[in-house]
Amino acid sequence: MSFPPPNELPPGQGGGFGPPRDFGPPPPSYRPAPPPRKPGGGAKLVAIAVGVVAVVAAIVGGTALFLGGGSDGKNGENAAATAAGSATASPVQASGSGAGTDSPSASASESVNPYVVLKPGECFDTPGLDSSITKTVRRSCSSPHDGEVIANETIVGTFTTEKALRAKVLELCKTDVAKKGSKVPSDAQYYYYAIYPSLVTYEKNKRDIVSCSLTLSEKPDGKKLTKPLP
Repeated sequence: MSFPPPNELPPGQGGGFGPPRDFGPPPPSYRPAPPPRKPGGGAKLVAIAVGVVAVVAAIVGGTALFLGGGSDGKNGENAAATAAGSATASPVQASGSGAGTDSPSASASESVNPYVVLKPGECFDTPGLDSSITKTVRRSCSSPHDGEVIANETIVGTFTTEKALRAKVLELCKTDVAKKGSKVPSDAQYYYYAIYPSLVTYEKNKRDIVSCSLTLSEKPDGKKLTKPLP
């Protein structure tokens, strides 16, 4: 036969035999797409984390400051604690150059700072941070001030030394500082500062309220806050 059968096609056309007539572009590769970004989420979380770290670093870092005394740069708590006397002029307890003073008495050369309770949101100057005054003074939060109170805590328990009372006070304030730390700006170093009764005032006069606060300085005559904390 000189012609192919009617149902057959000339070689190279259709069917499953022979090479295809042309070669198109290769199929695209199927690599998984990157996960979608959450708008703004990362930066906000980092800012909060940095803010918290700044406060925590201030808490665990260098010295413990006391009214009427120096700084304890040895054992290292960069949280300042002011042991104030009562309204009946109980003496302020001072720290020494090393582990601090455990005796409930104080020398005549030490300052007398009446015990005061400040409410959350109140701002103040205090002798522990301002050498020009002799007692804790309330200040406007819109003017320069040493600290702002963020919480009140109640001391519970029996303590044999000022050092043990101090440790309890700092522990009570740490939770409040951690909460506030997520809200304060991350571009500054903050310290927490506790105003609390001396051991004699706590035991004899039954004063047990702690004023936990934040400051920008851990030493007298340092940097001051100039506006309310967020």
